[in-house]
Amino acid sequence: SKAYTGLVLLDWMGRSGYFNLGNSNSLASMDISKAYTGLTDYHPTVVGTFTLLICFTAPLLFWLCTIVCIGRACLSDREGFFSGALVVASVLHSTIRSGCMLCFCIVTVAMKDHLFVWSVFAPKLLYEVMLFIVMVSAHASSLLLDLSLDVFAHRKHKAAS
Repeated sequence: SKAYTGLVLLDWMGRSGYFNLGNSNSLASMDISKAYTGLTDYHPTVVGTFTLLICFTAPLLFWLCTIVCIGRACLSDREGFFSGALVVASVLHSTIRSGCMLCFCIVTVAMKDHLFVWSVFAPKLLYEVMLFIVMVSAHASSLLLDLSLDVFAHRKHKAAS
């Protein structure tokens, strides 16, 4: 129980990092000037990727901390340390993200006729959608990378024996 509380706290710290870096729920306050650092020309793909990374650095960093915490607390064997921690952290974060998305969607639909839902709550919903997409993409890419490394190690071990 203490372990799950700590993991939820890590998730909350990652979410608060967005606001600690100067962003807010208003799309107008988003500082995209950092995404142009080092660029001489406008490249929409590069600027968009940098903007996503700058906005969601804290949740990604604390997700990596979650992997380490799960690995240290729950997994005792060293053979499947990273794989097991990665799967548990991905499932935990995906569950938290899905729950948040479900709550925000229900509230938005229930309050769709209210005056401030589209001016105040919609940017927060957009932020949650983007955070969901970024985190699920990070989960999927890291799990695919881990799977490919396992396959490569298995082939290398099989060829050596």
